[in-house]
Formats: sequence, structure tokens, C-alpha cells
Amino acid sequence: MSIFRFKQFSVSHDFGMKIGTDAVLLGAWAPIENVYRAIDIGTGTGIIALILAQRNVSEIVGIDIDKKSVEEAQHNVNNSPWKTKIKISQKDFRDETIVESLGQFDLVVSNPPFFVHSMKSPFSNRNLARHADSLPFDVLIGHAKKMLSPKGKLCIILPIPEAILFTHICDNHGLYPGKVCEIFPYPNIPANRKMIVFEQHPIETSFEKKYIRNIDKTYSSEYTSFTNDLYLNLDKKQTKDRF
Repeated sequence: MSIFRFKQFSVSHDFGMKIGTDAVLLGAWAPIENVYRAIDIGTGTGIIALILAQRNVSEIVGIDIDKKSVEEAQHNVNNSPWKTKIKISQKDFRDETIVESLGQFDLVVSNPPFFVHSMKSPFSNRNLARHADSLPFDVLIGHAKKMLSPKGKLCIILPIPEAILFTHICDNHGLYPGKVCEIFPYPNIPANRKMIVFEQHPIETSFEKKYIRNIDKTYSSEYTSFTNDLYLNLDKKQTKDRF
């Protein structure tokens, strides 16, 4: 069993996507002010739901279409300090009836599948987690919009080209970027990820940047400070960055 140990919880990650920087960044960055109820779409191991629970969101739902991932996420939640705050279930977010049954949320968060027309792995659960045909952007956005509370927000992380496409589709659904964070693996390399918070009304967009490592490949003081409440020992982090 592969175990990744954080300061306040541990995550088994044998079946879904391996623990990587994307999920940690999104969980730590997602806005939680005035958020009572949040949902993690495509929860995988449950890592983002667990981080939101550590950040004191009162009620979190994590859903995934893959049975093995759901079982693993439930195991991780059961072995965490927040098993009463997080509900994990196997659901297909493409199903409008299921979406309606979930109710409203102050925060919808997702590290969505984004590969389009690319070669797939022999592992079906990894394909579900990585390939956009398992949950097309238009479906994800449209269904997320329906479940947002009046002041609810949608928060995602994506590679730069896919983030641009995602933003265009959000505009068609009446969701607008309120906050954008560009992620740079190194100071001398272009950004390769964007985190975006979408609001339900037009708003002036604020921008920020985060650098993961220094040129000498050590973690930046910014990233170390940003994730200090999470990582047990960042310098000896038990996983490779997955960009």
C-alpha cells in the first residue's frame, strides 16, 4: 500500500491518481471564507476534501465515478480526524438527476480530467481521472453552476491551454473569473498551471503567481510557507511533483 503522510492525516493512493502538487495546491488555495458546505468533484483519494476539512470547512462531499477510488477515499477519510465532516460516495456527475439530488454548495472544487484525444493508459481508473471524455468541461461547468448557492464559487486547477478553454466555456454559463493564480514550476520556466475561482457575476479579476521551486531545485520559501500546515516534511516529500 502506498501511503503519503501529511502533518494531520495520511492518504493511501494505490487506485486513483497519485498524490501530486496540483491537488495540494488547489486544496490549500481554494477560498473558504463563508463556505459551510463544499463538494469535491472527482475526489480520487479524497485529498482535496481532507485538506478542506483541515481548513475548517464544516461539511464536505466527495464524489467519484470510480468504485476503487471511492473505496480508497473512504478509507482515507475513516482514518482521518474528520470522518464526521466528509461524506464520500460513488456518483456520476454527468447524471443530471444525481446532480439535483446533491443539493447546493458554497464551494464546488475540482481537479478535473483534462486530456483530450491523447493516448490512454491500460488502467481504466487512471483514464477516468485524467481524460476529459469521462467528464467534459461543458457538463462539469453546467452542472456545477446548478448546484452553487447564491454566493457559491467554482474553483479549479488546469494546465494553461485547458484553463483558457475552461474559462471560455464558463463565460457561456455565466461564470466569471474572480481570482486567477498562475503556477510556475521554476522561476525561469513558463507557468504550466492555473488555479481559477469563478464567481456568478461579473467581477474584476485579481491575479497572483506562485513559484514551486527555486532555480537550484529546492522548494521556494513561498511554496514552503503556503503548504506549511500540510506537509510533514516538504524537503523529503514522498512524491514527485506531477505537472
